[in-house]
Amino acid sequence: MIKKLAPDYPVSLLCRLLGVSRSSYYYAAIESDEREVYRAMEELAAEFPTYGSRRLTAQIRRDPYKLVVNRKRVQRIMEELGIKCRVKRRTVHTTDSRHSFPRYHNLVRDLEITFPDQV
Repeated sequence: MIKKLAPDYPVSLLCRLLGVSRSSYYYAAIESDEREVYRAMEELAAEFPTYGSRRLTAQIRRDPYKLVVNRKRVQRIMEELGIKCRVKRRTVHTTDSRHSFPRYHNLVRDLEITFPDQV
């Protein structure tokens, strides 16, 4: 509608009358081809199975790919491809058994407890 009337009237006036912003009128959507990103993600996920979205994003931005991607896009593609990073479980050491102090015998191991507060 605006394109038909644009030669006769100002575009800003037509946009205002129809309730459309001028930027929406001039906007031209760019379709992105994500095949390269998908291929790079599959290669990198196979090479680095413990990498998450942040590290994969950093790798895709480097040589040899040099692709422009953000982390949210990488997260979305990881979810679509079913790529999950292997979580490295960290063990929490609560006791230090490698010390030089003497170890004492368990004195109550064979004791039969017969009344409260015996031990």
